[in-house]
Amino acid sequence: MQDKIIRFVEYQVDIFDRRLKGGEKDERLIPMHDRLYEYLAEMLPEVIDNNNDLPIFPNRWVKFKQVFGSRYSEKFSQAYGFTTHELRANVVSQLMMLNVSPYFLFEITRHTVPGMSAVVSGYTRPSMDELRATINRLV
Repeated sequence: MQDKIIRFVEYQVDIFDRRLKGGEKDERLIPMHDRLYEYLAEMLPEVIDNNNDLPIFPNRWVKFKQVFGSRYSEKFSQAYGFTTHELRANVVSQLMMLNVSPYFLFEITRHTVPGMSAVVSGYTRPSMDELRATINRLV
């Protein structure tokens, strides 16, 4: 919840040994949508000022898979009538329709941009404030 940022990073703390599917190359920081932050603050007020390293949803940890939320994603389509992949595709489509740069989308999703070199990536990397403004354009 610190700085209203979602951290996709590999780490080990307590019983949690969190690994990302793509390893370190998938690590990124994503600004939290203002409405998501407000919702979490309302539903889990105890996490607002909690600055320890433990996850805010520790009961979602599946040790043998070393992931969070696998049960959530498995039940998501039953609850909402579409998959988490379709949700992600919808968000990317919304951002593309808002003429968001593919370089911004890369920072959010890690979907590669054809022809993007490491040099170009360095020049086109958006700031956290720019990413936050982009995320908050979503409805």
